[in-house]
Parts: sequence; C-alpha cells; structure tokens
Amino acid sequence: RHEYFRRLLCQILGNDVEQGLLPADMPLLEDLVRDICFGNAVDFFGMPPGDV
Repeated sequence: RHEYFRRLLCQILGNDVEQGLLPADMPLLEDLVRDICFGNAVDFFGMPPGDV
C-alpha cells in the first residue's frame, strides 16, 4: 500500500509541476515526498528512525 501511495503522490506532484502549479525544484519536491511518506510516520509514532 505504501509503495502504491508513494507512486500516486509522485504522479500527482509531477502533473502539478508540468501544469506550472508547483515549481520544478527537485530538492524541494524530494523533501516534500520524504516528509509526507516518511517524516509524518516518524512524527506520528514518536520514534527515531531505526528503532523498533
């Protein structure tokens, strides 16, 4: 599920960049996807990465 969500998110963001709705700034987009797909879970569960 997570992989599918990430692919959909990237497709939506890519379409928005092509339409000029988002800047074509790869570092910004990478941070955005990383924060949505990874950072939010880390914050939600309150555990640093690597802890199980």
